[in-house]
Amino acid sequence: MPTRENDPRKLEDWMVKVEQRLRQLESRRLDAGAGLSQDHATKQMGVKVSEDAGNGAKIGEDGGVYAQDTITTAASHDPLYIVKFTTAAQTNINSGSDTILSWGGTDSTGTWTSDSTSITIPEDGHYIVLCTYPWANNGTGIRAIHMTVNSVTVTTGSRFAGTVPALSNNETLCHFADSGGFTSGDVLRVYGFQSSGLNPLNGGTPYFGDVRGRWTVMKVHDAFPPALTTETAATPA
Repeated sequence: MPTRENDPRKLEDWMVKVEQRLRQLESRRLDAGAGLSQDHATKQMGVKVSEDAGNGAKIGEDGGVYAQDTITTAASHDPLYIVKFTTAAQTNINSGSDTILSWGGTDSTGTWTSDSTSITIPEDGHYIVLCTYPWANNGTGIRAIHMTVNSVTVTTGSRFAGTVPALSNNETLCHFADSGGFTSGDVLRVYGFQSSGLNPLNGGTPYFGDVRGRWTVMKVHDAFPPALTTETAATPA
């Protein structure tokens, strides 16, 4: 017996599948009452998709219906900083010459590269630089600290520098606070100078547990609120 093209059972099966498809589309934010139609004779289903902003669906290049997933992300404003600090006295700082300073400990966020005497800038930007360094008791001469960028010698007139006269009855504390633009890969170093006449004069010694040498480099991020970026990815409906 030949197969009937208009077999009611086939049509009933097709209608069930169409109904299931409609429910799937409705679950993806497509309203069956606002653009979906079905032609029982040709077994085809049509859909109209609005191009209004915020619409939950689109027509793909293959003619299929796709649901759109919209994701909004905010620019990162997580702090990016590194702090180097002394854990013991540095005992090789001779009188009358610059000596590179060593740091025993590190606290940081992000992907910094550093060692006991240097910090490498991880990304382009504007940074704040703070440095405090204590010297042992001595009343002769001056004490100074200087930071260099991509150089093993101290640059005359460096902005990142501080100097104070010596004290005979207390520890001398050098300090500078400045900011500037750096490029990823720039290498920073701090040098100490003392003219006490002693070889050496100790520096960086921790006093009372937490009074110690500290060197902080921190990136200045964009102003708040952060910029928002919206991306829309199409997924099969």
